[in-house]
Amino acid sequence: MVAVYVGLLSAYPQVRMLTNPFRTEDTDAWFGLQQCLVENDALVKLCSSSRAWRVDSGFRLTSAPTISELARLLHGTSPSNEESVERRSFDASDVIGLNAFEVQTDCCLILDVVEAVLFAKCKKKQVTFDLPRDSSIGVNNELTLAVALAVGADYINFGNVHSVLQRGELAKWIDVVYDDQLLV
Repeated sequence: MVAVYVGLLSAYPQVRMLTNPFRTEDTDAWFGLQQCLVENDALVKLCSSSRAWRVDSGFRLTSAPTISELARLLHGTSPSNEESVERRSFDASDVIGLNAFEVQTDCCLILDVVEAVLFAKCKKKQVTFDLPRDSSIGVNNELTLAVALAVGADYINFGNVHSVLQRGELAKWIDVVYDDQLLV
C-alpha cells in the first residue's frame, strides 16, 4: 500500500494531505510512507482523525490515537504493547484530529484534552478540530469550538453544508470564531 500511495502522490502532486491512509496497527506502513515522503521531499502531510478508536470487531478505524487516547497515554504508568503501537502511530502522523465531543462516548476531562493538544503541538504536530455535519447526534459543537479556539487549533473543519439548518449553524460558528470580544 505504501507504493500505491507514493505512486498516487507522484502522479497527483497537487495532493497535500493524506487522511487515515492505514489502520492503527499498520505502524510499519505508516513509518514506511513517512520515510518515502521525507526521501522524496514531498510536501504532503499525513493526517489522522479521531473517529472510533475502538470498535467491536477489534479493529481500529483511525490511524493514530484520538486526543482522549493521547491523554490516557500521557497519564499512563506502565506502557503496554497496545500503548506502544498507539504511540508509534501518533509519532508517525503530522496532523492529529479531534472530532466534536460526543457526550455519550467521549468521557475525558477537558483539562486532559487541552493537555494532550498542547503536547501534540509541542511535538510540532498540527491539530484539527472536526465539527459534525449532523447536530442531532448528541454532540456539543459549542464546547468543541471553544476548546479549538482556546488551544489554537491549526484547522477547524466545519464539514459539508447541505441544508439550510447546517448553513445557519455554520454562520453561527463562524460568527463565534470571528467575534472580536473573544479575541480580547
